[in-house]
Amino acid sequence: MTATMPELLGFTEHSVDADGFTIRYWERGQGEQPLVVIHGAGGPDGNGGGALELLAENHRVIAVELPGFGQSETNTRTQDGRQMAATVASAVAALGVEKYSVSGTSMGAIVALWMAADHPDNVVSVVLEAPAAFRICTTRPENMMTDRAVFIRAFHARPERKPWVQNFTPNVPAELYAKIMGPDRDEELVTALQTLEMPVLALFGTKDLVINPNEGRLYKELITDCYFLLVYDAAHDLKGDRPEAFAEVVGDFLTYGPKFLANHRSTVICP
Repeated sequence: MTATMPELLGFTEHSVDADGFTIRYWERGQGEQPLVVIHGAGGPDGNGGGALELLAENHRVIAVELPGFGQSETNTRTQDGRQMAATVASAVAALGVEKYSVSGTSMGAIVALWMAADHPDNVVSVVLEAPAAFRICTTRPENMMTDRAVFIRAFHARPERKPWVQNFTPNVPAELYAKIMGPDRDEELVTALQTLEMPVLALFGTKDLVINPNEGRLYKELITDCYFLLVYDAAHDLKGDRPEAFAEVVGDFLTYGPKFLANHRSTVICP
């Protein structure tokens, strides 16, 4: 078995200087309004496995490494998710991109939501994958560490399909992670979400044991134009468990906007 996560195939690595950081990013695909992808606590390695590769066949995808995560230098400057959002928005602006969609995974969803709230003229839509902005009904991953099998099942619906998970331990910068996560319910973010006017897609796996899928209803209640979807047979690593389903529904959302729920082709979201 290997402890190496799947690579992000077909993407080209670059870097950009923004907000005092040198930020790595990976890019593939074509399109005037790209999808900017914000990873979760485990860093950009979690972007591999097929979903983004499938999306990039029809869309321009830019996957960003948050300063302090992955292979980047230690980041002691960023104090919360809102500051990290400002940094990422600066990086996207430095690339000459004016209009874009943004996707955030788990912790990264907090960054994506702050980008949408603080840059409404730039962010045209938002995709939330197992978002962790609200954690009222959530069991913290660190509380599962006494039982490795329970921990793995919380993240992966079918770990037998992912041999690498058995010996893999994510490298999470604990202090920076805690700053970005903030409180279980950030009232400042709650207020900001009620100002969002762009469409927001919130995806949760039915087998997610890290973030309770019921939390998805809070996004639906707070955000005017929010679509809350459950993806069957997926845990917290939603796009790793169901890459085709993730790429299909997100691709339709990016292409058709509010009309994405119409059946433009056969679906794999619910087999």
